[in-house]
Amino acid sequence: MSNLIKFEGFNVEFLTKEDVNFYFEGNILFHGGQTSDLLNYSNSRKAIGDHVDEESKHLVKNSDVTNRDFRKLNNAGETFITEDGIIDLIYNSKLPKAKAFKKTVKRVIKQIQVTGRYDEVENQITQIEDETEKALRQKVYAFENVIKVTPSDMFAMVGLSTAKSELESYLSRVRLEEVNDKIDYLDSKVKKATVLREGDLSPEAVARKYNIFSINDNPHPKFAECLARELNLYIKPEGNAGYQDDYVSVNFTDRNGVTVPLLKYSKKAVELFDEYIEENGLKLDEPPKYFVRGSKKGSYDYTYMRFSQHDIAIKVNETTYKLYSKLK
Repeated sequence: MSNLIKFEGFNVEFLTKEDVNFYFEGNILFHGGQTSDLLNYSNSRKAIGDHVDEESKHLVKNSDVTNRDFRKLNNAGETFITEDGIIDLIYNSKLPKAKAFKKTVKRVIKQIQVTGRYDEVENQITQIEDETEKALRQKVYAFENVIKVTPSDMFAMVGLSTAKSELESYLSRVRLEEVNDKIDYLDSKVKKATVLREGDLSPEAVARKYNIFSINDNPHPKFAECLARELNLYIKPEGNAGYQDDYVSVNFTDRNGVTVPLLKYSKKAVELFDEYIEENGLKLDEPPKYFVRGSKKGSYDYTYMRFSQHDIAIKVNETTYKLYSKLK
C-alpha cells in the first residue's frame, strides 16, 4: 500500500482528498491511533481526545474510502486526524524522536501538495545511493504497479521477471565485490604481522635490560636500534608487510588509524648485544653536561652515548652515565 509513512519501525497510514468522498481541512488525514503509538502515548484514544480539536478528527468508515487499494477499515470506523491534529500530537509528545517525525510529516505533506501523491516505496528507492540499484528497483516497481492495475498484462509480467533477474544479478555482483574487499582487507592485516617469536624483546625491553635510559628517565627507545646498526642487524620497516629473520621481527599494527611498525629483537640478537658490550663497552662523552643556571645549577643534565661505526649518538640520563662512565 502506497498510503503509508514508515518511521523507525512504525507505520502510519494516511488518506488524501482523492482517497475519500468527504471534505476535510488540509491535504492529508493521518491514522490517529498509529500516530499515537509511534509517539509513545500510552492511551491513543485519550491522547487524541486531550490534544486534538474536534474539527481535526474524522471517524472514517469503509463507505467513506474511494481508494480501492486501501485496506478494509474496522466496521465501526477508525479515527483519522488532519495535519493540524498530528502537529498537536507531536507538540505534546515527550518522545525525543518526535521532532524527527515532524520533519518526515512535513516532507510528506509538501510532496503531496506539489505532486498530489506520496509513495513510501518510491521515496525509499530515491534514497538509494547506488544509481544502478536505484534504477533497477524503480524498473521493478513500475512493472509491479502495472500488474496491480492489469494483472493479465503478459508484457508487464515478462518485464517484471527480467527486471527482478537484472536486480538480483547486480546485487550478487555487489555482494561479491564487498566480500572480496573484506578478504583484501583481512589479507592486508595478515601481511602486517609475522608469527610472534617467543622471547623477542622490544626496543624498550632491550634498553631496560642494559639500564639505558633517556633524559626523561624512560627506557631509551633508540638504544636497541643503535646497537643493531653497529652490528648490521637493523632492518628499516618499509611498506606494511611483516618481516622476520634470525635476529629481528617486524610486525605492523593500526594505531589511531595509522599503520605503525613494531620491531623486536630475538635471543640471538641479544646475545650479540651482550658480546658487543662486553668487548667494546658503551662510550660516553666525558665529562657530562651540567645545568649552569636555575635551581638545578651544578647538577647533571645529560651526556651522549656514541656509536662509532655509524656516527650516531643518543642522550642518556644520570643513572646510565654513572653505570657506564669510566670516570666513576
